[in-house]
Amino acid sequence: MARGQRAGFVNGTVYAQNVQSDSISKTLEGTGTDTSAVTFKYPMKNVPKVVVGKTSSAVTTHYVSGKTIYGFTLNILSSSLTSDVTFDYIAFDDSYQE
Repeated sequence: MARGQRAGFVNGTVYAQNVQSDSISKTLEGTGTDTSAVTFKYPMKNVPKVVVGKTSSAVTTHYVSGKTIYGFTLNILSSSLTSDVTFDYIAFDDSYQE
């Protein structure tokens, strides 16, 4: 990592400033598409990278949209499922430099 840089990859490890993570629980309503607005505990300095992983086998597809320094929208394509699902996410600002 370059001197003064606060984010980057070194030997396969992510180093970043302003890293936040949490879990998201959502009750699916059987409508085919459900969304969940996620707000970060603290605003990021720049629009972050967001990685979401599902921890429930009930969901077939999900994606992130509307990323801002304040949060993002999790879109869940769930067909006609009506169940509770949980996702974990990590968000980090990889462009921050001192």
